[in-house]
Amino acid sequence: MKNVHSEGTIKTPEIILDADFGVIELIGKSLPENASDIYDPILNWIDEYMQNPAETTTVNFRFEYLNSRSLKFILDILRKMKVLYQKEYKVTANWYVDPDDEDMIEIGEDFQSTVFVPLKITEVIDY
Repeated sequence: MKNVHSEGTIKTPEIILDADFGVIELIGKSLPENASDIYDPILNWIDEYMQNPAETTTVNFRFEYLNSRSLKFILDILRKMKVLYQKEYKVTANWYVDPDDEDMIEIGEDFQSTVFVPLKITEVIDY
């Protein structure tokens, strides 16, 4: 399976998909006009990854900002991780936020209560 590393832009996140180490990372801003252009390939990669996942999968979200179109796809990623978690794979999701960004903290809390995978909200001062 091919690992992916795509640099972020002013409107799209940096994307790291590493099957060897079981790491999925999205970093930066997610403001795409058509979110499916960005997230459908990620979801397809995850579908392939789920056929032969690592024993431990870590998902790191470190968004400065994301629009409402991106939220649905983040939820889709977490739902896929829930499937792995229910199959007794170790899954950890991390939601990194600026401590002053109440909106991003609230979004993380909403995901915590919606998707039943371990989701840790961590405040990062030097964002």
